[in-house]
Amino acid sequence: MDSANNGVRHWATALFMHHERFFVFVHHEGVEPTNNRAERALRAAVQWRTIMVGNRSDEGEVVVARLVAFLDRH
Repeated sequence: MDSANNGVRHWATALFMHHERFFVFVHHEGVEPTNNRAERALRAAVQWRTIMVGNRSDEGEVVVARLVAFLDRH
């Protein structure tokens, strides 16, 4: 945490201060070290958004959020 580079110093400080959050899988048995399950859950929505080129309005964002929530339940 004694680096002349501000970016490195900031990163090292955050790593030190939030060690337990970043490495919860080390401190608690049964916690997976990756977020693959969450990534897989969002994959279809992200792919759809990418293909549809995102939203162009606040209303469009609401529609997409509702569609994704609906599809997630079914």
